[in-house]
Amino acid sequence: MGLNIAVFDAVSLVGHEILTILAETDFPVSELYALTTTRQGGKEMSFGDRDVKAVDILKFDFDKCDILFHTGHGQTAKDIIEQALKQNVKVVDLGGHYLFDDIRHDNCISMPSAIATQLAAALKPLQAEADIKRVVVSTYEATSSEGKDGMDELFNQSRKFFVHDAMENNVFGKQIAFNVIPQTDHFMKDGATESEWRLAAEIKKEVGKSIKLTATCVQVPVFIGHGMSVNVEFNSDIDAKAARKIWRATEGLTIIDTASEMEFVTPAEIAGEDAIFLSRIRDDSTVDYGISFWITADNIRASVALQAVEAARSFA
Repeated sequence: MGLNIAVFDAVSLVGHEILTILAETDFPVSELYALTTTRQGGKEMSFGDRDVKAVDILKFDFDKCDILFHTGHGQTAKDIIEQALKQNVKVVDLGGHYLFDDIRHDNCISMPSAIATQLAAALKPLQAEADIKRVVVSTYEATSSEGKDGMDELFNQSRKFFVHDAMENNVFGKQIAFNVIPQTDHFMKDGATESEWRLAAEIKKEVGKSIKLTATCVQVPVFIGHGMSVNVEFNSDIDAKAARKIWRATEGLTIIDTASEMEFVTPAEIAGEDAIFLSRIRDDSTVDYGISFWITADNIRASVALQAVEAARSFA
C-alpha cells in the first residue's frame, strides 16, 4: 500500500533531489505533495513521469500525509515539524533539530549534517574493529551547502572576476570565487565555529562517545561535493591495509587506490553519484596506530537526500 509523502522545501536543491530519488527508487509513494513557501506556491515540478504543483506549506493540511521530509532550519522549521508530529505525521528532519534532544521522538528521525554523514560512514566500520582515540579533520565544503544562492554567488563572482567587476558577498562572508574561506558558520567564544563544534558532537553521537575530534571547516569554490582530509588515531592495532579491507566490505563506500587509473577522486568526478568515495589511504607513521585518508561525496545527493530516503524506509 502506498504512502502519502510531503517534501518541504521541494524547490530547494535537497528537496528536488529527494523528489528525484523517490521517483527513481521503489519507495511506496501514493500521493506526493511538493511543499514550499508562499512566494513559490503553484510552481510546476517534475516527479518521475508526472508534474506536481508546489503547495504553500502554510495552507497545507498535514492530515493528508503520512511522512514529511523537512529540509528547513530555524525556529519556524521546528514549529512546522511540531505541528506535523501533533497530527501523527512521521517526520524526517534534515535540519537535525532533535539530534541532540534527550527526549525521544518516535515519529521523528533527525539527520546529521552532510559532513558528519560522510565522516561517520567511514569511521563507523573502523570503530567496530579498532577503538578510535582521536580524529583530526579539515573539511572542504562546496557552495551548495548554502543552497542555490551559494552556487549562484560562486558563479556570479567567477564571471565578474574575469571582467574586473566589483563583487558582492551576500551569502559568504568573503569572496568565494578563486578563494577559500576558513569559516562555514558563526564563530564561538573558543574560536571554533558552530559547524566545527557540531561535527565533533555529531561524531560522538553517531560513532562513539569517547572519540575526540578537532575540525577546521573550510568553504571552497566548488559547486557540488564536500571533501575532507582525515587523520585517525586508534587505541589498538590497525593500519591502512586493514582499513581498506574493512571499507571494501562496507556498503555505500567506494575505494580508489593510488595504483588504479584514477589514483584518487575529486568532487568534480562524483557529482550525481550515490557512493561515498575514499582515496589517498595511507599509514600515519607519527603515531603508533594511525591512518590518513581523503573522503568526498555529493553533499546534496549521497550525503543528504539519499540518506533521508533510506531513513524514511523505517516508517514505510
